[in-house]
Amino acid sequence: MKEQEVMPVAFQGERGAYSEMAVRTFFPVCEPVPCKHFADVFQQIRSGLVRFGAVPVENALTGSIHENFDLLLQYADIKIVGEVKIRIQHCLIGNPEARIQDIQRVYSHPQGLLQCEAYLDRYPGWERYPYYDTAGSVAYIMAEGRIEHGAIASSLAADIYGAQILAREIETNTHNYTRFFVLALQDAPQPENPDKASIVFSTRDKPGALLEAMQALAQRNVNLQKIESRPIHGKPWTYMFYLDLDLPRQKDLLESALDDLAHHSEDLRVLGRYTRAR
Repeated sequence: MKEQEVMPVAFQGERGAYSEMAVRTFFPVCEPVPCKHFADVFQQIRSGLVRFGAVPVENALTGSIHENFDLLLQYADIKIVGEVKIRIQHCLIGNPEARIQDIQRVYSHPQGLLQCEAYLDRYPGWERYPYYDTAGSVAYIMAEGRIEHGAIASSLAADIYGAQILAREIETNTHNYTRFFVLALQDAPQPENPDKASIVFSTRDKPGALLEAMQALAQRNVNLQKIESRPIHGKPWTYMFYLDLDLPRQKDLLESALDDLAHHSEDLRVLGRYTRAR
């Protein structure tokens, strides 16, 4: 459902963030709209200021971003309409006049510093300073203008802020990917030929409740890609289960599975049907 019209698309972070890269990957022609918090992305969509937004939901190394699963439950008027995966390729970035031998202090999001630990260990004299955002750290060092300060962020951030890339692909693990959901209001058109779905439900408090729910899917050969449990706010020690499913070629099989699942669960909701990221 990639559209060619220029439209505003919300994401969390500063300009040049990896979330903006995800937005640009899914919508090659768009106007990225930075938001301070993840909840702001949902609010922008709900208010009609943007038609679409993108939020990260899972990293291949660090796991799920639980806040966004909770927000999906909170904003029942918003659904998933797409999925995109990007490889996280970190760069060491400095001011235009800087050289690697000038660097004494490196800023980045704590995860950015952690994911480049092996590279940073080569320079034991460098101080590591956590910053709230990878792209924001580039904006910060550029505003300071000190050649001894560097940042770890995306190549897009370097381009946006007019910074210099001193080293590319400095991440320790090259299999570092992040998965994003593309979001829209419930009345947005469904993508053509979706092959994946996300659902959420809770189970009754009885032995075998989750097994009964899973059997509703297994008996119809609906493949489970992911399951995630999250506590229900206000109900201690009770949980919602988030599932990613492969859509069977026979569309009626999923509907049959959901009908059966509804009898073995509570608060069942389809979060969206969409095309998986390739």
